[in-house]
Amino acid sequence: MLREITDARAVKEGFRQVYLVTSSYEVLLNEIKQATPFDGHNHPHHQFVYCFKGRFDLTVEGVKYPVKPGDSLVISGEAEHSVDAVSDFWSLDIKYFSGGHDDRFAVRFDVLEEKINNDTLLLETVQLGGMRLRRLTSKRGAALINVNASKDCDYIFIAPGETKIKIDGVEHELQPMTIYRLAGRREFSLLLMNSGYLLALEI
Repeated sequence: MLREITDARAVKEGFRQVYLVTSSYEVLLNEIKQATPFDGHNHPHHQFVYCFKGRFDLTVEGVKYPVKPGDSLVISGEAEHSVDAVSDFWSLDIKYFSGGHDDRFAVRFDVLEEKINNDTLLLETVQLGGMRLRRLTSKRGAALINVNASKDCDYIFIAPGETKIKIDGVEHELQPMTIYRLAGRREFSLLLMNSGYLLALEI
């Protein structure tokens, strides 16, 4: 059953967040107003960042990187970083422990890798520790993908705008900047019914 996560908070003035926090990962949807101040900070988690809308400058270990809609990147655990909101923006953060040894970087851009590109579907993926994120883009108004995992997994769905999907033939309407969770599934069919894209995190 698809369930909406309703936990939300005002982090500070100009910064609203919808969140799903567990002992091993965090999924954070950020709505941030232009010129909202942020102090530099670090944490032990790696951090995946995706920009839905607007622009911001990300400074990592003293180097400034401009971030625009569609950009995907990973910040290494313990790397000092801060944000300058150039405009109002919406973004996704996924914080996780890498579990690997490839920790000798501060930031990596364009981490989503193309896996399928045909007449109806563009599928891009990235491994985030023990999780996998997919970006599914419908090219012609509808795109179908069959999702298979080696074990029962939870799936998190996030859409940048109002999006209609079908899971095993059952229709759902997803609202923008909202977290949806599908628990304990090994395989299912996912139909993206309108043009645009959807982010799906396999946990």
